Amino acid sequence: MSRLRSLLLYLLLAFAVPALAETASLEDAERLFVGLTVNDREVDPVDVYRQAGSYWLPLELVLEAVGIRLLDDGQSLRLISPLGHRSLSRQYFPRWRQQRFISDRDLQQFFRIQARFNAQLYSLALDVPWQPGQSLLRYSALIEPDVMAPQSSVSLIRWQSRYSQNLDANLYDYTNTLDLAGGAGTGVWLLGLESRPQQDARLERYFWSGESDNTAYRLGTSYVNLNPLLAGVRFTGGQGAWSSEPIARLTDFSRNLNADSFLASDVQSQEVISRTGGPPAGIAELRINDRSVQRVRIDLNGFYQFSAVPASVGSFQRTEIYLYERSVQEKPVAIIDNTRSLVREMLAEGETLVRSGGGEVGNGLYEEGVDDGAAVSFLQLRHGLTRNATVQAIFQQSPDQPGAGVLGLRSSLGAHWAWAADAGINAGEWVGSSELSGVGDGWNASLRSRYLAANYFPSNDSSYYDHSLQANTLLGRTLRAGLVGRFARDTDGAATRFIKPSFYWGPSPRFSLSGTPGYDGDYRYVASYRPHRQHHITASHNHNLYSLTHDYRAARDANLLTGYEYDTQTQSGLVFMQADWHLRQGDYSDQNNNHRLQVGVSYNGESSGYQLSWNRKVSPGVELQAGYRQGYQSAEDSVDPAAMVYFNVRLDFAVVRGRLRSASHQDMNFARGGISGSLVGPEGERLSLDGAGISINGHRLNRGQVGGQFYAGNLKPGLYRVAVDESNLPIEYVPQQRSVIVEVQRNAVTPVSLQLNKVFAIAGQVRTAQGEAVPHAAVDVYNRSGERVGRVQTGLFGFYRVDNLPPAAYTVSYSPDSGSAEGAVRRAVAIEDDYLFGVDLVVVPAPEG
Repeated sequence: MSRLRSLLLYLLLAFAVPALAETASLEDAERLFVGLTVNDREVDPVDVYRQAGSYWLPLELVLEAVGIRLLDDGQSLRLISPLGHRSLSRQYFPRWRQQRFISDRDLQQFFRIQARFNAQLYSLALDVPWQPGQSLLRYSALIEPDVMAPQSSVSLIRWQSRYSQNLDANLYDYTNTLDLAGGAGTGVWLLGLESRPQQDARLERYFWSGESDNTAYRLGTSYVNLNPLLAGVRFTGGQGAWSSEPIARLTDFSRNLNADSFLASDVQSQEVISRTGGPPAGIAELRINDRSVQRVRIDLNGFYQFSAVPASVGSFQRTEIYLYERSVQEKPVAIIDNTRSLVREMLAEGETLVRSGGGEVGNGLYEEGVDDGAAVSFLQLRHGLTRNATVQAIFQQSPDQPGAGVLGLRSSLGAHWAWAADAGINAGEWVGSSELSGVGDGWNASLRSRYLAANYFPSNDSSYYDHSLQANTLLGRTLRAGLVGRFARDTDGAATRFIKPSFYWGPSPRFSLSGTPGYDGDYRYVASYRPHRQHHITASHNHNLYSLTHDYRAARDANLLTGYEYDTQTQSGLVFMQADWHLRQGDYSDQNNNHRLQVGVSYNGESSGYQLSWNRKVSPGVELQAGYRQGYQSAEDSVDPAAMVYFNVRLDFAVVRGRLRSASHQDMNFARGGISGSLVGPEGERLSLDGAGISINGHRLNRGQVGGQFYAGNLKPGLYRVAVDESNLPIEYVPQQRSVIVEVQRNAVTPVSLQLNKVFAIAGQVRTAQGEAVPHAAVDVYNRSGERVGRVQTGLFGFYRVDNLPPAAYTVSYSPDSGSAEGAVRRAVAIEDDYLFGVDLVVVPAPEG
């Protein structure tokens, strides 16, 4: 009875909180009178409202400024932009003081318009992916793209092979995967084969997925984990989803192609984590509850993937990804919070989502597990009661949970807070989960709670609870202070109870000091100092480990990392050194990440360790990795001291109009498309030029360019302006067209060729036979057909230069002005593959009489 009373009290408090909360509206928001710029073009100042970290802007004013046409059919609003048409519910545009408003988040989600607030200028800057006022915005007439998207294509052909061998024990391991995907009917299909040692190639993934305006459906293999209180299930069967709003925003994954995900909300709950945006050839580390569980090498295109991610049902599992540029001994360049958040599962007022499915556990073609072949089914209902409250109900039947159910509520509490709570039941046992999250100017906080009754899941025979707190705020310009707490007991009875302060102090851009409690309450202290832009010194202490590293940028393309670590528990020390080189390709390539070499050595007082790694991107779709490692380690990175060698290959293509096109499908999902391009000469020959400055709608491709080829993925269907920056080309090249309009369709790769022409110049001096300069004289250049292709006037000292001349035969001519005593001069020249200098014209006097 005491347990039942505790659970009832928990649920009473959980569901009473939102009833006492103040309803959020623009009336509660902070009003700001700010300047407004669109692509650095000033617009009249406007009143905007700031609420819960979002900026709300006057709808009609913004649409006019960025060039979006608005049509009102009485039921919904249709917005027409160069990137496509959108029909949106009025719920997205609240009215306040006789005006409709749109949030910066919706501008980004639906139209890729970035909004940035500049506190110094006190203005809001809109970064529009097209140029307002130019031809792309002439929506009154249809825009005819220069390059049309293919009507059908095999949009994905990806083969990956990973091989490693222990040279001392002569043991090897490998994984070969082949994924094929393309369009079929109104949807897409995918086949994924995989082979391993002692396992022949077999079909691990296969499905067909489609969607209409409000409905999405899928047949084949899937993995579903609808809620942290429910077990994740891999099954073969079918599932579908219906939304009262357009379903496209729920099926667009935004970043990654994850074959197991059906809706975008599934991405954070998968057994496989796939992401882009990592430092090329760096290291990605997966940490769960502050413990490292996986480390992988990042591809040169920034892609990385973690497989078989462990998940504990009913627990609060903090999942973070640490990204390192070169080594785990250095400070991470980014920490990504991949923890599943319930407060993000909000719907607009009146919006409804229904999702259901079923089938058999496992891969329907093979039965290996104990539960393979058993039935599984689920039903999920989610509805936006009001603008600030969403309710949901889930039922799931599976071997481990024969009749589990979850009821939940998500709510917005005023301008800065959001709250979520779930209650679940299985086998007569109850569980509870809640999350309170707040964010404001300079502060954020979260409180997460889980309670799991004994026997709720077959694997837990005792109850479990976990309450965690994280909060921090800015105190002045240089100090951030906070609290970290945890009150928990696991199923083995081990308890963790603490609440401790955290801090980050950065008195200058060169120095910072921080101290943060981990998941177990132990502090991690980090001191960072940059005495010079080429030097970065970091000292840290975590648990029983002390470390000191020095990162030295020796040159633009070379880096040297050295360090020392000491473990007080084993009373052992270790020194290490690691050198990195970016091997540049071509005289005109920028510093790129297409070719990288890394060498490392370590010594622990008893033995030495070595490592060598090599990464090479041949094209956007072809990448090679190779490496050797023997005993190279640190106190945080213990490895098998045996000699290991590895070799990885990635081949990534699309079949477009009967030809293979280079692609990179880590940056594409089935709701989006891509552009595969190349730089070609006048005869169609590919030009191997790197660093050409390819841009998509004005945004330069910092990656994805190699050997004269480029790829841009993760593009929403629409029209895109692809341009080449002439200033980044070798001086003799000019583009045939500065930009082309390219159409992109979902699940398709559009090919485009940007033609570059070689042009040179003829230069010299016009002078008399006595060596005197002839200033302000007209010099003409004629081609072999006698057509004039250039005219210039000599300068004060008689020099001239005629540019933009392709290789050919020419005649350079000087003709005297009427009444001049000097005669005409003509000189035949030929441009082959270089500039012609010293083409002087010597003027002879006209014959007397």
